[in-house]
Amino acid sequence: MKTIHTTQVGAADLRGKLLLIRCNEVSDRDTKDGPKPAAACDWWEVLADGTIGETGETLFFQQVLVPALTKTVGEIIAVRIEQPEKAFVFDKITEAEDARCEKAHAALTGAVPVEADAPVEYDPEQPF
Repeated sequence: MKTIHTTQVGAADLRGKLLLIRCNEVSDRDTKDGPKPAAACDWWEVLADGTIGETGETLFFQQVLVPALTKTVGEIIAVRIEQPEKAFVFDKITEAEDARCEKAHAALTGAVPVEADAPVEYDPEQPF
């Protein structure tokens, strides 16, 4: 597993990858254009076999992503970032991709895989 510890990786760098993302906090950050809301997140790339590839942390500033991440602070979510127009968005993932993400999430948290419709319990105090 290759770990990238940088905030220089942004939405454009992660575009098209299947990811697990945990939003740790949303706060205003100073930018060259003044304060902007940003989501500080950990991310894990999910590979084709359901294992974890690259990992890292980043700040998302995008107007569409930050409000969505605000609703999931502390949770690990499975997403793919796309850019169909000017804005970055979270694209829907397929059932097969969801199964890969479930496998990766279980490996990441040490949890036992659950049925697709069952909620995944996540303990933010548990080290990953």
